[in-house]
Amino acid sequence: CWADLKAVTLQIQWLSLGALLGVVDVLGAFFIPKKLSYATDHIVFQHEVWYLKKLYRFLKRKNDRTDIGYLVRSSFQVENEKKSYPSSEYPLLKYTHGFSGEKQFEVKLEGGERPHVIFLFLESFRARNVGCLGAKRGVTPHFDRLAKDSILFSNFYANSVRTSRSVVSSLFGLPSDVDASEAAARVSVPFIGIPQLMQNAGYQTSYLHNGPIRFENQDVFFDLHSYDVVRGKDAIATQFPKMDSTSWGLPDECLMHYAADFLEKRQETPQFLTLFTITNHHPWNLPSHYQPPALPPEISRIYRKYLNTFHYTDACLGLLIDLLKEKGLSKNTLLFILGDHGYPMGEHENFVEQRYLYEENIRVPFMIYAEGRIHKPKVIENVASQLDLVPTLMDLLGLHGLNLSIGSSLVRPLKERRIFFHNPYVFKNYGCREGKYKFIYTRLSQELELYDLESDPFEKHNIAHENLKLAQEFLHSVKSYERLFHHLYAEKQIVPIDSYDMAEKGVSIEFAVQK
Repeated sequence: CWADLKAVTLQIQWLSLGALLGVVDVLGAFFIPKKLSYATDHIVFQHEVWYLKKLYRFLKRKNDRTDIGYLVRSSFQVENEKKSYPSSEYPLLKYTHGFSGEKQFEVKLEGGERPHVIFLFLESFRARNVGCLGAKRGVTPHFDRLAKDSILFSNFYANSVRTSRSVVSSLFGLPSDVDASEAAARVSVPFIGIPQLMQNAGYQTSYLHNGPIRFENQDVFFDLHSYDVVRGKDAIATQFPKMDSTSWGLPDECLMHYAADFLEKRQETPQFLTLFTITNHHPWNLPSHYQPPALPPEISRIYRKYLNTFHYTDACLGLLIDLLKEKGLSKNTLLFILGDHGYPMGEHENFVEQRYLYEENIRVPFMIYAEGRIHKPKVIENVASQLDLVPTLMDLLGLHGLNLSIGSSLVRPLKERRIFFHNPYVFKNYGCREGKYKFIYTRLSQELELYDLESDPFEKHNIAHENLKLAQEFLHSVKSYERLFHHLYAEKQIVPIDSYDMAEKGVSIEFAVQK
């Protein structure tokens, strides 16, 4: 059960180490120069002392919970949504009753129709190399072809820089725990979002991945979060005994064949499939039979490898669409196709995804594809993020229910708003984008960066010092955002552990998180 998993994860793996780090950091406030001490940053200080239970209990105020609820609801511009909040104890938890206002695009669905739904996450698939998004060296002919008949979002962002974090953002609509390790976070915090909503709507829910399913506790996480079927490379390999693995798992084509066959066998029941590719993961090894694209000779060896697997994953996207058509499934399937996060290829002198928050790290492609159901394809330039996927799917399918999303439905026109992202590794970067401006705060160095992406799309000219008032406004917003989610995770105020806790905490709407 959740309580047992939490006890094992928090007490055995992290409590002793966390307490030691907390002591060191608190002492650092007195003995280490201000610029070098994390303890001078309130966000880090609050997180570290969480491990020091007595000190933390002394610092926390029980009557803050109502204030936190107000802060949550006033901080995020959730638009066009009819909602209510069933519990003051869990300020993110809301019941969505529906959506209102004009629509900026239509996906034709008859009343009560339940098409199959596929969320296809493409590994390290950044926007900078997608042809229809303006790439100088585009290697995505299949994505580009599909985009002509889709709703394409040209300014779409991952909420963080790792696959496991994009899972939380995309499927549950809130940021991942800003500092927790992926493995610990996966089994210590329950969420409510798309899988539970889809189950309640009569869908069978499945997670299919051609990589190692036990990596970062994926098998446990998806099983606990209302997925009926959870399968990784070992299960998929039984269908492809002669296919060699490449680095992290089976080639992406195996996932596409397996998913199409899987859907065909279960087509009488509406299916929700979550698919994650793997071939475009470092070290970018192609299957031996695949012929890479012709690329200019001046491209570096590393970038060439990345572009080759990028091109291959795009070809596998085309393969999935072809297979769905061959099996007569394409006209009854709605696809959300997106990158899980980006990957730097030398820009800003960086080749590590877990450093920085520049466009190459977090701007990814996203499109909604539904054969024969989108009569007016379009490109939407409004800034959006993975946090918007939960309400967008709910709006399209007419779903009502409990969820945690702080995003807005992209089906409806949105006012200019601020979206957030974070990279808790290495230098600890936190940022946001609003309109043409993008802001990045580096906690380790206290550096502020501000870019005008219209005139400086490659983020080469930091204009924070010339626009200090605006930069300080963004800084306050970003720090408040991080402080808020540190508090919610540390205080276990995301969602009740189970239905019993919901009743105890005064949640009036019947709903149970899967144990």
